[in-house]
Amino acid sequence: TTEVTGVLVALPGIDADGGTMRIRGGTFDQVSFMVDGARARNPLDQTPYMNINLSSIQEMEVITGSFNAEYGEAQSGVINIITKDGGDRYRLFIDQRYTPPGKRHWGPALYDYSTDFYWENTHTRHLQWWIDNPDQWVDPNGVYGNNPASIWTPEQAYQHYMETHKPLTDYTNTPGFQTEASISGPVPMIEDAAFFLSAKYRSQAPVFGNSFRKRGIFFNGTGKLTYNFTPSIRLQFSAFYGSEETSWGIFEEPDQFYFTTFGYTARYAYFDFAGLPDSRTDGQTLRFSNVLSPSTMYELRLSRVHAFRRLGTLPGDPVGWLASGVTERDNVRAVDDQGRPIPYASGNPVGYNTLGYYFRNDDNNTDWSLNGYYSTQINKNWQLKAGLEFTYYHLDHFNESKIPAIDSRTYNPYQGAAYFQNKLEFGGFIMNVGVRYDYYNPNDTLYVNQFDPFSDPKNSTAIFSQVSPRLGIAHPIDERTVLHFSYGHFFQRGPFGDYGEGFSDDNAQGSLTTFVDHNTGQPVILGNRAMRPQKTVAFEVGIERNFADIAVLDITGYYKDITNTIRVVQVSDPNTGIAYKTNGNGNYADVRGLEISLRKLPSHYFSGYVNFTTQLGVVGRSGDPIVVYPDRNVFGPSGDFILHENPRLKAGLFFQIPQNSGLFGGVLDDLLISLEYRANFPNDKIRQDVFRYSDSTYTANESRPVRQNTNMKLSKGFSLFDNTVRLTAFVEVSNLLNDKWINFAAVESASLPDQKKFIQSKFRDLPQIDSNGIPLMETAKFLNLPRSFLFGVTLEL
Repeated sequence: TTEVTGVLVALPGIDADGGTMRIRGGTFDQVSFMVDGARARNPLDQTPYMNINLSSIQEMEVITGSFNAEYGEAQSGVINIITKDGGDRYRLFIDQRYTPPGKRHWGPALYDYSTDFYWENTHTRHLQWWIDNPDQWVDPNGVYGNNPASIWTPEQAYQHYMETHKPLTDYTNTPGFQTEASISGPVPMIEDAAFFLSAKYRSQAPVFGNSFRKRGIFFNGTGKLTYNFTPSIRLQFSAFYGSEETSWGIFEEPDQFYFTTFGYTARYAYFDFAGLPDSRTDGQTLRFSNVLSPSTMYELRLSRVHAFRRLGTLPGDPVGWLASGVTERDNVRAVDDQGRPIPYASGNPVGYNTLGYYFRNDDNNTDWSLNGYYSTQINKNWQLKAGLEFTYYHLDHFNESKIPAIDSRTYNPYQGAAYFQNKLEFGGFIMNVGVRYDYYNPNDTLYVNQFDPFSDPKNSTAIFSQVSPRLGIAHPIDERTVLHFSYGHFFQRGPFGDYGEGFSDDNAQGSLTTFVDHNTGQPVILGNRAMRPQKTVAFEVGIERNFADIAVLDITGYYKDITNTIRVVQVSDPNTGIAYKTNGNGNYADVRGLEISLRKLPSHYFSGYVNFTTQLGVVGRSGDPIVVYPDRNVFGPSGDFILHENPRLKAGLFFQIPQNSGLFGGVLDDLLISLEYRANFPNDKIRQDVFRYSDSTYTANESRPVRQNTNMKLSKGFSLFDNTVRLTAFVEVSNLLNDKWINFAAVESASLPDQKKFIQSKFRDLPQIDSNGIPLMETAKFLNLPRSFLFGVTLEL
């Protein structure tokens, strides 16, 4: 894999659908993602930064169940990464990967003029069509070509068409590559000091042809400097940095919204709704540790994490941010034999302003954290650990919407924690028991009069706090079987703010948002400064069995009860015209699931794993109001709503011949063949998993096929220069079997006869056009991407 996420999604309970990762039903903003003790994220909305270079990772701890009291500000899990230290000798590692140019989506290339799939190839790309059909095109003033008042000749109209219908990105001839390198060793001329540096540069070709940027550029780096004052006193400075230059069209997952809505007709137009993003994240940690004795130590850490996020207009856009409904369209107005406009050949958008920009933002968000702990092994049975944490935020936030509204403020909330935990060991029996105290203050203005919030009186925000007990037990049943149990309470504040246009509920869940109308000065969205942090009570129970040191089977059931979840509330006063969204804690949820995992330990050249997860969720809505008026409240639906999930199967099989095996004279030494398989099973309780068709004579409901994906890697290592240099060549194949995941949403836009043929053929006869006669792009019909190859080589010395 090239990313940390590729490691994570192999684990039970961790999944990624549509680019969104989840741990046991919780999104990744509910996960504490830590790098050398620093919480790596955007402090504004808690989106984690996960692009840590694999070559720099010494250790990664992944906890998907309950976790010890030392970890906080998380509801669904902890991912704790420790980066490598430098050693007493110099080491170099280089990993080079190359993706050949080519089409990476289904169907013909976007600008393939050799196929008759596109109407323009047989009509408007030929001058004779313009000469023969002057009644089917217009000049710049909208005058038809057969009108004497037209200022264009057919030749001029044709020339303008060809100039505005050129490929926007030569995406099929753009290769991708990635270089990752690391170097480590002692610091020259400084005794007892060592360093480790890594950097990764990735250039990715667009998956689709009208990406504004011709390629995506990604850079990630880490560094660590260690100095040992004495064998027991150590000072470390570590840092990470990541930047992305990307745009719509550069993605790993197909954008089905675009493909089904604009894909065919907007091939020559930039998708400006998404804007042009710019993202940088960096973090630094200073760590001092002192081992007082073989059983006692303490540690102090000061860390800073900064996230820069900007979403702006496309450079070169002649109208830019102020454009509203201004769309440049081509001059074709073609009709069919009955005189009806051909929907895909009548004024298609070109260039900029296909949709217009909905919002823009510009953020510099920083948190400063001071942490410390004291740990002592009191005796061979009892270890004690206690710690303190404090975090101060500086959120320089700007978000503007076309509503029109703007949130331009600096926020300075703070939070802290204290914890105390014990580890008790008696033979094979292990118990972790602890307690954590969390507190949080928005450190802002509390608006008292919700129907005139910016008027007096105003108060200061209060402190929220929670005491969270934690318990974990591992109890041996026999020498090969262990029963494990964990229970805990978990505390996490809601996001401070969000990005967006303000219409959706997701944009209204920031507790500090102050989204104000340009014209009236009244709020459009006003975060609830009195919103309580979310609380989760989770437990799991499982059994683990070792079979003759060959394989380990684990069966775990889990349950999470989540309260104080965020809901959106509308505040309205018809007398004054005030109407805005705020939020509260009226909802709740729970998640229950089962994980079965079998791991084969390395032996006889083979190792592998297989795991299966099934899960069910519930979203509960209380009887709290959804609209608040001065004289009455409006209540929405209440009760429990089941969230069905897809059962998932993951498996990996690895065949590896070690170095110096001598097998077949050593020809196959250091050979690796790996296969990884993923299966997402349909659930007939999920609307998107069932295709429904009904007419006066025929009714059918069919579940989608299993979504399967198989990846393969083949590598061969070589020893050079008396084993001082290791060279490894490899090839990776994604979607090895070229499986296709049908997109029911696209098929449902087809005509009823085509939908009937589709379901009667057991999903083999896919429609070619939608109900308006517009051709359905092959990419729109499928939710995944076809088979692709990556070639690489690594060098270690």
